Amino acid sequence: MSNNEDHLFKLIRSLSASEKRYFSIYASRHTVGEENNSVKMFKKLEGLQNYDEKKFREKNRKEGFAKHYRFNKHFLYKLILQSLRSFHAGKTAEAEIREQIHYIDILVEKGLFDQALELIESIKAKAAKYQFFELSFEILHKEMSLHRDHGFADADEAKIESIFADMHTTLQDLHSLIELEKVTVRISQRLAKGGFPRNKKNLDDVFGLDVNSKLKKAPTQFSAAWNFYTSKLAISFMKRDYQNALDGINALIELVESRPHMIAERPKPYINVLHNKIVVLNNLHKYDEVPAVAAKIDTIPVRSQVLRNR
Repeated sequence: MSNNEDHLFKLIRSLSASEKRYFSIYASRHTVGEENNSVKMFKKLEGLQNYDEKKFREKNRKEGFAKHYRFNKHFLYKLILQSLRSFHAGKTAEAEIREQIHYIDILVEKGLFDQALELIESIKAKAAKYQFFELSFEILHKEMSLHRDHGFADADEAKIESIFADMHTTLQDLHSLIELEKVTVRISQRLAKGGFPRNKKNLDDVFGLDVNSKLKKAPTQFSAAWNFYTSKLAISFMKRDYQNALDGINALIELVESRPHMIAERPKPYINVLHNKIVVLNNLHKYDEVPAVAAKIDTIPVRSQVLRNR
């Protein structure tokens, strides 16, 4: 089995029932009469538990998709991704913002500068609310470019200075996030390679990553604070200091629950930290607290069920 076939089969196997139904509708929109090759090929592959290209092609040699098989396979892969993009469009704040950024480009191409600027103003606040720093910077950059292309007709010096100030602040926030994310990743890599340190020398080696200077004070940005507490939590786990680990987990939960819109946007980290709390509670023999944590997991929106099961 080659990597390419594996990619397509794995993608199909990863789809939820709703995503599969949507794909069938999406792919059939351009079909007149009989099912097109993509829908047929999809249904054949969907029914397999294991994939062997040679056997699959032999069994389906009379089907239309068997001719030019590799082209049809590649086309199907792209079509599934396109249907997923359409299926999930607007379901998260990030997806909605990205979609509206595309609308801004379309409006600019049409010469509708005023409408583009109005849309920019409407999504800047949402990007800031969810602390999507990369998207915020992209939006600000588009706003500056739009004013420049329009000859600064609708922007005085104060407005331009304000945009530059926002760009600078956004880059600083992004830099803080990257620095703390680097700490988290380096600790995670060390754990993945060698597991928990077995002695003081190995533990000192892990702390030799020079992370302590970045773990003195929790930052105000949500994503950076998440990495801050996650790093401290990992260190507590390495030390088998489960009480401090529990304190770190409770800080993470408090951080997330203070911003419920972030749970709806990205539920998987919240699910993970609740699972981790159950592990720590078991290590501390605080079994009576476990049901309440499990109950929280059950309250997470239905949209998160797939994430919960992966």
